[in-house]
Amino acid sequence: MHFKNLLLFLEVGQPFEPQLNMAAELAAVDGAALTGACACRAPALEISDGYALGPHAVSEVLARLETQVVQATAQIETAFQAAVMRHVLDGHWAPPSANPLAEDLALRARCFDLAIVGRPPGRDRTPYRLAELITLESGTPCLLLPPEPPPQLAIDHVVVAWNGSREAKRALQDGLGFLKRAERVTLVMLGGEPTTPQAMTSQTVQVDVLNHLTRHGIKAQLKAIDAPHGDAGAALLDYCAKNAADLLVMGAYGHSRARELILGGVTRKVLSEAALPVLLSH
Repeated sequence: MHFKNLLLFLEVGQPFEPQLNMAAELAAVDGAALTGACACRAPALEISDGYALGPHAVSEVLARLETQVVQATAQIETAFQAAVMRHVLDGHWAPPSANPLAEDLALRARCFDLAIVGRPPGRDRTPYRLAELITLESGTPCLLLPPEPPPQLAIDHVVVAWNGSREAKRALQDGLGFLKRAERVTLVMLGGEPTTPQAMTSQTVQVDVLNHLTRHGIKAQLKAIDAPHGDAGAALLDYCAKNAADLLVMGAYGHSRARELILGGVTRKVLSEAALPVLLSH
């Protein structure tokens, strides 16, 4: 599958140019349209705003906040338009709103082939929340980019987290376009992963999935690895780092969502710590 309609979320106050450049290059490779949207949080209120009384005073406060949003996003819009011109793209900029809910932003992704979200440095969890909602609620795959993605879009080695689950199958299907470009594709099975259906560990089924990819022109290998101390997420990221993976493709939330929120899990580990681009599907 080639992505023809991309939605890129950029956030005010966070580094965005590396993510913008990679998204623009991805759009250029596929001949895709790229829409930029700003995930802008509401500006902080001043102490004096609490004393605004009457329609006129409140309107002044709201107008000032709206102006701050417009000014804050102007730099990002300018950079987006420059990237569109540089890559000769069909580009569109979505006007920001003062305080868009992550849920509303995620639902917009239903009208696109792929949503792209950058993960900023530090422990800011807002982008994780957006990536989670896009993946869970929109039905659209989400490409999560690390704080410092590579300067160029190189997809030589793609790792697929494969446990035979419905989510893993969906991710495999959504990622076919990337897999077809790769020089090397590895399906990684984590030993002891509780979400792996027992039937999927049989030799026959393992041959079937490799044959399925072969029929799509993809030569892949299957690799079983252990997860020390039961930390499957750390084992998966460690494998990607040691084997120079350029992209990780995985299904999100193999366990129930409630359990993920309580215990963490593979998806949350990858969301918060992955140093490479991750394609998430549900």
